[in-house]
Amino acid sequence: MQSRIWRFTIVGAVAILAPSLAHAYTITVNYQGAVLGSVSEGQTLTVPDFDSLPLSVRTFIQDAGLLDEYLRLEGTKLVIPVGSLTEDIVVAVEPVEIPGAVVAFSFAVDGSTEDYFFALPLQITLPYGTAIDLVNDEDSLILAFYSDGAFSTDGITDLVVDVLNDLVTANIAHLSTVAVKDSSKALPTLTLLGLAGAVAAVGAAGALAIKRLRS
Repeated sequence: MQSRIWRFTIVGAVAILAPSLAHAYTITVNYQGAVLGSVSEGQTLTVPDFDSLPLSVRTFIQDAGLLDEYLRLEGTKLVIPVGSLTEDIVVAVEPVEIPGAVVAFSFAVDGSTEDYFFALPLQITLPYGTAIDLVNDEDSLILAFYSDGAFSTDGITDLVVDVLNDLVTANIAHLSTVAVKDSSKALPTLTLLGLAGAVAAVGAAGALAIKRLRS
C-alpha cells in the first residue's frame, strides 16, 4: 500500500488539511524558455498576466517583439488531477496560426510535439478574447485537437464556454496542438460535381464574352 503524508494548503486565512501521495509528479510550463509556473498533481497552473512576470522575462518578451503573442496566452489554465501524471514533465506552450481556428496553442511535452496522453484527463482553459472578431457565434465554440491538417474532438469532454470572460474549458485526454474553433463556420467543400459545374459555368461565360467581342 502506498504511504500517505499530510499537506497543509493555505487558502486565505483558512488552513485545509488534505492527504496527498508521498510523491506527486509535477508539470512545468514554459514559454520561449522562460518558466511560467510549476505545479504538482492536484493543483492548477495559470499562465500569469504579463505585468506579473519577473522583470527579466518581461524585458525578454518585449525585446523579442513577442508581447502580442504572449498576451494571447494570458488566461490559459491547466488543472492537474491527482493520478494524472506518471512522471515529471515540462510543457512548452506557444500560440500558433491554424486555418479555420479562432486561436490555437501548441503544447510540446519534453520537447516533442507528438500527442502526450495522461493517466487521467486534464482540464484545460483557453482564452479567445484576442481573436473575438473571428467568432460568428460564441455558443458554437468548441475545443479541438489539430493534427495533419485536420481537427478532431476525440478525447475532449465536458465543454464549457464562458462568453463573459472569453474562455473555453474542457477535459482533454492528451496534450498536443489544441484549438478553439467556431463550429458554426463550416469550411466550404467542393465536390467533383460542383467542380465540373463551376468549370462549365466559367467556360460558358468565356464563350459568351468572345462572341460579344466578335460581334
